[in-house]
Amino acid sequence: MTITIMNDYLVFPVYTHATEKKLIFRYEGKPVYQLNIKLDQASPDFYAYIDVSRFFGKDLELSVIPEMEISFRETNEVDIDHLYREAIRPQIHFTTKNGFLGNPKNLIYADGVYHIFYSYNPADTECDNIHIGHAVSQDLIHWQEEKIAAFPDENGTLDWQGMVAQHLPCMQSELFSLSDSEGNQKWISMDETGRYSVGHVENGQFEAEQSEQMLHYGNQECKGKTFSGLENGRVIRMNWNRPEALHFGFCGQMGFPSELSLEKYNGTYYLRALPVDEIGILYKNTNRYNNICAKKGKSIEIPLADAAHRIHLKGQFDENAVLKLTFFGRKMKIDFSENRMYIGKNQAPVSVTEKEMDITLLIDRCGAEIFADHGKICLSSLTGDTMMDRNLLNFGVSCNTEYCLESVEIHALEPIWQTSPKKP
Repeated sequence: MTITIMNDYLVFPVYTHATEKKLIFRYEGKPVYQLNIKLDQASPDFYAYIDVSRFFGKDLELSVIPEMEISFRETNEVDIDHLYREAIRPQIHFTTKNGFLGNPKNLIYADGVYHIFYSYNPADTECDNIHIGHAVSQDLIHWQEEKIAAFPDENGTLDWQGMVAQHLPCMQSELFSLSDSEGNQKWISMDETGRYSVGHVENGQFEAEQSEQMLHYGNQECKGKTFSGLENGRVIRMNWNRPEALHFGFCGQMGFPSELSLEKYNGTYYLRALPVDEIGILYKNTNRYNNICAKKGKSIEIPLADAAHRIHLKGQFDENAVLKLTFFGRKMKIDFSENRMYIGKNQAPVSVTEKEMDITLLIDRCGAEIFADHGKICLSSLTGDTMMDRNLLNFGVSCNTEYCLESVEIHALEPIWQTSPKKP
C-alpha cells in the first residue's frame, strides 16, 4: 500500500494481546521507519497515533510482516475521546496521551521553561520502539506534551546516548551541590535509582565522606533525574516507576517533582525530598485537624473529596503502636515496633531518627507517593492493590492501642489537565 502523507498522524488499531507484527515504512524503496506493533482490526483495545509529520508530502509504502490487511485513519491531532478525563487517568502526575511512558532521559530548565525528555513508545503500552518524548511546563505542575524529539532509525534503533553526548549533559550518576542549614556546602553523587553519596570534589574528582545512603525505597523499578540549568541553587528531581497498573491505552507516570535539600543528623548527612512548593497552585480545599486520637477497636473517619490529595501527618514515634491508615479503600500500615511502613507490595522505614513521625502522602487515582521523616525516606506504590476506589471517599485512622496524631492536614488538589479535544 502506498500513501501520500498529508496529515501529522496515522492511527492504527491495536490489541495489546495480539500477535506482534512489524510495520515498515519505505520511501523510494528504502526503509525509513519501522515499528513493532500488535495490529488488530477485529478487536482493538487501543489506537496508536504514529507521528509521520516529518514525511509530509512524500509517498510512503506501508507493509506488514506477517502480511495482513492494513487499516488506519489520518488526523492532525491526538483526538482521543475524553482525553485526560479517563476514569483511570492520574490527576496530578504527568502521563502521555497514549502509549508507553518510560524513564526520564534528560531534564532541563532553560529560558523560563522546564523540559522533560523520556523514553516513549507510541505503538504499545510496553517498553519497545523507543522514541524520545518531550513535554514542557512553565510551573513544574501543568505539563504540555510536545512533538516527539527523536525517532528510531530505519533499523528501529535509537542512539539517544550519542545525541545526548553531543548536545546535552550525559551521565549515569549525577553530581550536584547542596548546603545544609548551617551553610556547609557538600557535593552529592546520585544514581538514577536514588542511591547517593555525600562528599567533596578535589582535583576534579568526587570523594565520598560517608557510607552510601538510599533515598527511594520499594520493590518497583525506580529511575530519576535532576533538572539541569536551575536557578537560585534549587535541585529538583523527577522519578519514574515501572507500574503494575495503568494499561488503558497509556502506561506509566512520572513522579511528582520533588525539591532536594540536605540535613545533618548525628554527624551523618541525609538528602531530603519533598513535593515542590509549586504544588500549592493546585490546592482547592484544605482541612486541618489537631490531636486526632485513635483508640483500640475504634476507627476515625475523615471525609475526602473525589480528587487527588496531599495529606501531611505528624505524630510521635511510639514503639508500641501499629497505626493503620485507609484512603479510598486502600490500606497503609505504620509499624513503629519494626520502624517500617507498608503500602501495597512496598515497604520502607518510617524514620531515620525514630523520634517522631512526619509523613506526606501524595494520593492519585493509581497509587501514592510517600515522603517520610521530613523527606529523608521516599516510597512510591503503583500496583494493582493501590488503585484508588473513588466510591470510598474517606481517610481512616485506627491503631492497636491509643495513639494521637498531633496534626492532620488534608489538601484536595485540582487536576493538572486542560479540557481534551474531541473527534469530529
